[in-house]
Amino acid sequence: MKSKVFFLALAVVLIAAACNKTSSTDTSSTQDTDTVTQNPTPTPVVTPSPAPTPSPSDSPLPSPNPTPAPTPTPSPVIITISSGGYSPSPITVKTGTKVIFQNNDSKGHWPASNPHPTHTDLPGFDALKAIPAGGSYSYTFTKVGTWAYHDHLNPSLGGKVIVQ
Repeated sequence: MKSKVFFLALAVVLIAAACNKTSSTDTSSTQDTDTVTQNPTPTPVVTPSPAPTPSPSDSPLPSPNPTPAPTPTPSPVIITISSGGYSPSPITVKTGTKVIFQNNDSKGHWPASNPHPTHTDLPGFDALKAIPAGGSYSYTFTKVGTWAYHDHLNPSLGGKVIVQ
């Protein structure tokens, strides 16, 4: 019976010690909690987050700026000069067309804008001298209008260029 009492007393001591240990752990937990509570509350640090990057589906892709196609330069037009005059006449061309006056006569000819002798209707449209036999003179028409011209050396010969 003594041994039963001994084991019973030992069990009570162990239980009491275990309760004491738990109590002491609880106290340290409480102390730890108190310690944490006593420290100043840290100020929250706000870290900026990067701006969201839009996904390709969120924003349309910019349209590439296409390089405008160059305006094609019109093909040159040839007006032949003979003893009978200028041919073809009248002619219709687009703005920017180069007209070549080709002298197929044995004599010189001098194409220039009207009126004779001042050539002021379209300044610049004036060969300024006779085109020799087999030679040529060219003028690029850049101004819209109907431009009459004549042969400065023989004013009865002439024609018209219509520029659109």
